[in-house]
Amino acid sequence: MKKSQYGILLAGAAAMMWGVSGPMSQLLFATDHVSVHWLIASKMILAGIIVVAGGFLTQKDKMLGIWRSWHTILALLAFTAVGMVSMQFIYYQAIAVSDAATATILQFMSPILVVVYLAFAEHKLPSRIDMSAVVLAILGTYLIVTRGTSAIWL
Repeated sequence: MKKSQYGILLAGAAAMMWGVSGPMSQLLFATDHVSVHWLIASKMILAGIIVVAGGFLTQKDKMLGIWRSWHTILALLAFTAVGMVSMQFIYYQAIAVSDAATATILQFMSPILVVVYLAFAEHKLPSRIDMSAVVLAILGTYLIVTRGTSAIWL
């Protein structure tokens, strides 16, 4: 199997697993009374073990490289705390208090925050394509939520 085919296979498997994780989590929260904190902790610890083990098996020399600089250590810890843990917690908490479909819709609205952040950070208005993406994301979410029964015609 070629590397590109293997990559496509892995990306497809990851997408399927992500797609199943929301409804399965909703089922766990509803029937087994699993806590959001336990699910996130166990899921991230297991994933971390698998990724680190895989890295050591395939690229041992590169796996230790991150620990050679305080800058990279702090960046990794910040990404872990602010990026991964907060995103996981917000997504799964949204599932716990509503449902998987609502949480997924809210998660796909996050590029709007990126566009707004970049506009402020770069002190310039977003490009036309960025604004189009924001408008389409909001319109699409509106249509999903209202099921198109009260659509706004532009």
